[in-house]
Amino acid sequence: MVVLPIGRPRLHTIIGGKVTRAAASSQPAGPASSPPAAGAFSQPAGPASSPPAAQASPPPAAGTSSPPAAGTSSQPAAGTSSPPTGPASSQAAERASPPPAGTSSQRATGALRELILRGDLAAGARLGEVELADRLGVSRTPVREALARLAAEGLVELVPNRGARVSRWTVDELRAVFDLRVQLEPALTELAASRATPEDVTALRQLARAMLAAGSPGPHQDLDAIVTLNRQFHARLVSIADQPAMASALAGAVHPPIVLRNFHTYDDESLHRSLAHHLEIVAAISAGDPVWAGAVMTAHIRNARAVMLAAAPA
Repeated sequence: MVVLPIGRPRLHTIIGGKVTRAAASSQPAGPASSPPAAGAFSQPAGPASSPPAAQASPPPAAGTSSPPAAGTSSQPAAGTSSPPTGPASSQAAERASPPPAGTSSQRATGALRELILRGDLAAGARLGEVELADRLGVSRTPVREALARLAAEGLVELVPNRGARVSRWTVDELRAVFDLRVQLEPALTELAASRATPEDVTALRQLARAMLAAGSPGPHQDLDAIVTLNRQFHARLVSIADQPAMASALAGAVHPPIVLRNFHTYDDESLHRSLAHHLEIVAAISAGDPVWAGAVMTAHIRNARAVMLAAAPA
């Protein structure tokens, strides 16, 4: 059977070599009744005994539009704007969609946090939105949101009518922070020592050795690399301990004042002592000795406390 697009209201069919006029009711309802696109042509539908194309077509899948009538092109008519449907088109639309609105804000927050933690922005430095937007390559709105987030973390101070600036920590404030650390971190380290897997020990050892190499005196010393590796080392210990409440309490204490230019404040002797502590903590964990690991972490924190308090403004 061949369907010829001879007229808009009715279809003509060829049966046994004769042209007959099909009834109007045989047309499919809905979009299939639209005229074929310009240039569309009919194709043989097989032997004459085959059932009409309208009856042979399977029902459309749920959520999709009805298929076009047999013999018409599957492409939409020229000039039409009907959007594609179905899972494939949904995936394509998802891939083509712009990134979430929060992406620029998150990127600005991470970049500004690193600038502060590395010491590129000194304590007390003014943080102008326009200057930061130019430096970070974003608009002022993500910068404003980043400043609000970092203020919640304690890295930035928002001063009414004066804008934002990098936080400064007094001796009393740092002393309180280290007092909290010395209560939490040794306990978390002891828990980590009792739960660490061989893979954890290997990862911690690699981080400790990398810090030792980056901190060796000489032209290749890289204090910025130590700051990043140190954060990864301590974060790994906290993750192994698996104590969310203690980890949350510790995050508020460690992140703002300690990593903030921490290793840039050390002299050679205190830096060597701190790096050696990391290796000894790994040795204690490898030996399965939580008490030893916790004791070394206590010494590690007190070493950092002495250095930071000596360098802090009164």
